[in-house]
Amino acid sequence: MKFLAFVLSMTLLLSASAAESKKKYNTTKQAMDDIFQSFVNLIPYSTDEMKWKDPNARAYIQGNLSKISEAFKSAKHLSAINLPGFRPSFDVVREHLEATIDAFNSNHKIFARTRLKATTQICLSCHSQLPQNKSQSLMKLVSQKTRNDFATDFEYAEFLFLVRDYPKAVRYYDSEIQSRIKLNKDLKNIHNNEDSHYLDFSIEQSLRKVLTIYTKVDYAPQKAIDFLDGYKNQPEFNAGLIKELNLWIKDLKTWQASKFDKKLKNNKELDAFIAKHLAKFEKTPATAGGNDVTLLIANGALYSFLNAHAKSDKVPEVLFWLAETDKVLNQSYFFSLSDIYLRECVSNYPRSPFAKKCYKSYEDSIFFGYTGSSGTHVPKEELEKLEKLKSYLE
Repeated sequence: MKFLAFVLSMTLLLSASAAESKKKYNTTKQAMDDIFQSFVNLIPYSTDEMKWKDPNARAYIQGNLSKISEAFKSAKHLSAINLPGFRPSFDVVREHLEATIDAFNSNHKIFARTRLKATTQICLSCHSQLPQNKSQSLMKLVSQKTRNDFATDFEYAEFLFLVRDYPKAVRYYDSEIQSRIKLNKDLKNIHNNEDSHYLDFSIEQSLRKVLTIYTKVDYAPQKAIDFLDGYKNQPEFNAGLIKELNLWIKDLKTWQASKFDKKLKNNKELDAFIAKHLAKFEKTPATAGGNDVTLLIANGALYSFLNAHAKSDKVPEVLFWLAETDKVLNQSYFFSLSDIYLRECVSNYPRSPFAKKCYKSYEDSIFFGYTGSSGTHVPKEELEKLEKLKSYLE
């Protein structure tokens, strides 16, 4: 009987997936509404490990994962998605979702859940390029979820960031930081140790997300300074985080004093911006922490230029610098947007002077990733991919 029920559920799932795969979208909004609805459906499961692992929820989770994946496949022809600023992230999320579904179907459920959570970080790379105004359909979907649907303030803030409700996201990131500070104090009392410093992952991530909102998304250095000033001498933070916060504030004040308004209106402004703020990183690579503010502002400005000048001969150069900034800002075990930008630069613009630079940076990244104490051991398939990419330059 159980086997019959399983067969029936799989048949319904495959039928639903087949129907979804035939769906054609005329606008990006239609596709994103379907994707977001399935994403919202999965929130109670992705935020609760026991619900995610529940055998009775398997078919429902599989169905929504498949709907998201198929919607991405069916939307790949849309012109907005094929803009240079969006296409790399779109390609990454499609591949990432297929691997997530494979992991779930092969019963690696915890790994699949972790992958699904990481998916939102890819989505943010696109959503952070969009205006804050939201469609009525999106607002309806957003209203389905409240703070009570999430395990922590941080998870809710991440959801709000994803749907571009930035002011509310900032409030909940701040609430997460405050709750973790209180936890640190409680731990000190329990262990009777005033010298201990409890640093939860979500504290630094919350601070970084607020910094991202006020630099990359909405260029407002003074708002970032005002927010971070409240934490720059927080006694519950360790010395490393305090040092990082003060570096951010120092750089933010420099940008606040400049005349930059985030928009690079033409090639001349782009060239001047790169020469002043990014060119130095070719000789001395940027590092996380010390260069975060400049890299975030540059990342936002480059995306803005790319989406406004999608047919410019500067596109390969912008892709190169997006890759270089992302290499520092968005390090993930699951995906590399930087590598996608570099491959896009080479394969789509092989005659550009920057194509060779993009290839060299990508090659260095691959070899570095497979280098350890025993030497460099690049898998055969990766070497074959490199050769194929290099052939575009011949």
